[in-house]
Amino acid sequence: MLVFPDAERSRAVLFGTSGCPRDDGLPDLPAVRENLRDLGARLADPVTGTFREAHCAVLPDPVDAETVGSALAAAADQATDLLLVYYAGHGLLDARGRLYLALPATTQGSLRYTAVPVDVLREDIGNSGARSRVLVLDCCFSGRAITAMANERAAVVGQLDVAGTYLMVSSEANSTSAAPVGATHTAFTGALLAALDDAEPLNLDQVFARVDRDLTTRGLPRPSRKEVNTTGAIALTRGANPAVEDIDGNPFVDEPAVPMRVAVERVRHHTRQLAGRRQTLGPEHPETLTARHNLAYWQAHAGQWETAREHFAALVPVRAGRLGAEHPLTLRTRLNHAFCDDDLDAARDELGDLAEAFARVLGHGHPDTLRAWRCLAVGIGLAGDAATARDQLADIIADHVRVLGPDHVDTLITRVDHATWVGEAGDPDAGLARLAEVLVALERAHGPDHPYTLSTRRKLAEDAGTSGDFAGAAALLAAVLPDYTRVLGADHPGTLRARHSHAFQIEQSGDPRRARDEYVSLAADRTRVMGAGHPDTVWTRSAAVRVFALFGPVAEVRDEYEALVRVCAEARGPDSLITLDVRVAFVTWDGSSDDDATIRQRYQDLIGDLIRVLGEEHDQVLAVYHHLSVYLWGVGELDLARTYLQGVAEGYERRDGPNAPTTLAAWFDVAVWAGEGGDPAAARDRLAAVLGIRTRTLGVEHEDTLRTWLEFARWAGSAGDVVGARDNFGAAVRASTSARGADDPLTLLLRHHHACWVANAGQHAEGVRMLWQLLADVERVVGPDDELAHDIRATCAELQ
Repeated sequence: MLVFPDAERSRAVLFGTSGCPRDDGLPDLPAVRENLRDLGARLADPVTGTFREAHCAVLPDPVDAETVGSALAAAADQATDLLLVYYAGHGLLDARGRLYLALPATTQGSLRYTAVPVDVLREDIGNSGARSRVLVLDCCFSGRAITAMANERAAVVGQLDVAGTYLMVSSEANSTSAAPVGATHTAFTGALLAALDDAEPLNLDQVFARVDRDLTTRGLPRPSRKEVNTTGAIALTRGANPAVEDIDGNPFVDEPAVPMRVAVERVRHHTRQLAGRRQTLGPEHPETLTARHNLAYWQAHAGQWETAREHFAALVPVRAGRLGAEHPLTLRTRLNHAFCDDDLDAARDELGDLAEAFARVLGHGHPDTLRAWRCLAVGIGLAGDAATARDQLADIIADHVRVLGPDHVDTLITRVDHATWVGEAGDPDAGLARLAEVLVALERAHGPDHPYTLSTRRKLAEDAGTSGDFAGAAALLAAVLPDYTRVLGADHPGTLRARHSHAFQIEQSGDPRRARDEYVSLAADRTRVMGAGHPDTVWTRSAAVRVFALFGPVAEVRDEYEALVRVCAEARGPDSLITLDVRVAFVTWDGSSDDDATIRQRYQDLIGDLIRVLGEEHDQVLAVYHHLSVYLWGVGELDLARTYLQGVAEGYERRDGPNAPTTLAAWFDVAVWAGEGGDPAAARDRLAAVLGIRTRTLGVEHEDTLRTWLEFARWAGSAGDVVGARDNFGAAVRASTSARGADDPLTLLLRHHHACWVANAGQHAEGVRMLWQLLADVERVVGPDDELAHDIRATCAELQ
């Protein structure tokens, strides 16, 4: 039986003494410091420990008994589930056989004034309101202890008999046997740590049995224990190598949920473990395959995505061959491989197959099945279908609550994902509100320093930026960054991602030079941690170049883009999606210092490669054709530009249907260009069709509908329907005022057009009056130097 303590309601105090310089008869015990450090690390390990680091007090060489007493009293008062107390050092007996725990100032001649009396320790532990108490003593009884005692071990255990406490004591007769010269740990604590490092979690009874067997096998004195009630079932760790399948931490869905130092340690450990298992068990032994899986998993957590992906890819067919394609272990390896796949379309398809396979094999309510469905939903969202992601995540939240409980990490992070895609699907205010609710639940259930609490804070900040508050978002990210660094480490993927978001918000708030500096610094760190060709490194370098293009010399910007394209091609291959994305950014950037023939050739080469790799109607292909048409329009080749743009619209219509947002956006541009090219009637008729669909599908007050209405009215007027233009602009002003408010920029723009067409329709004085009133409103809302204010003044001057 295993009982894991509640980390929020448990406390631990670890103290010990490595030397007593005031008493030459008490030899130094340098291993004590290592005892304390390593035991504290085991208990508070963020993955396998059962205590919060903040709730585990480690006191090496405390200066006096008051220091120990204060820490112990606080822990005893705060603990309501488990209180654990550990001591390592010299255990000394006075003339009456009473036990004292030595401190640095201890002398054997004045124990009662310079050491910690066990009866005081016992009283504090006994007064605690903790449900369970554990006391572990690694004491070294000096040769100067009272020799008349018939049974030192029995005497010590008797003094420590506290109701409801599990006692585990080391009673070695002398310091040499307890702390072998040159050993990292004392003998007893070394055996204790080895037991806590077992692959499977052990309860206290099992830990004691391991320690007893270890010490006895090596010819060392045996430890003692005393159990009261059922405290022997308590487990102090969750096992050093918990099965990957049982750990929440999902590179595909979210950033790794462990500190970087933990991930790096695990990579080292599993590398050694894999080498040993290959040598002793063979390359295809089930335990060797598990070691391969674990190593790849922790490589992903340590940011070694490509290596992890390659290892998982190589392991999938081996496990499928030995266990079957739908064995749970094979499915879990496939799931982790999908997590690491940077090809979103391929990952989404694989996750769809896996979710159905998990449901067949393990049932719809199994945690692995729920995780697969969650990952599939997020994959669908990342591939561009936010509404489906939102709906699927809403469906599985209830299953998570039923199977795992409302406060389980998987349940809460599924709620985070749902809130994210609610916002992405067009309701940012609702998404922000849901995200704030989950943050409160995460902080309550798992604490402010849990990695998912930090990532949720980051997402809230990013959503603030999405809502237009870029300065506020930058401030929120600046506040969470120190916590990321403190909890997870400066090189953790989550910390690096938060830094990228911070730079982006600075960029959006209007400070491109500072943003460029932030991107460059981050790119250097990502190159060091992840490699030059890692997608995140490329993402940051590309952002740095994009910002540099706003103020840097054109030739230097072009050179930086070309250098980044070469890095991607060398690291990822010329046909990788990352390389193609960077080429798209380079080609569609306005490198006006290049000659027309060079620019056109870049476009043609890129389009050819995109079609070969992605197909004729992929988003990237259509987007680059669109950019090419814009370029051609800019250099005066209007007919060819319109031809390309119409081809883009037809491509979207064939692929997505006539009512899709992509299709409507393309036909909108086709219509406007027809008007700009001298055919206002064609512009009016095409815009009428787009306006009808957008009104029906989005509603009359949607921003896209209103902007279509604006262009339709404008070109209707240019085609000779002055009254129609006036009336349509008037109706659009009323709709925008109702939906967005009288002072919204779009409402003000529509009012400008409406006033002009009122004047053009024969109501000259009324039109001028409306313009002067509008000018006063614009100057009040955005200031007298705004571009719209200048345009209104120019219009008034013309009309007067």
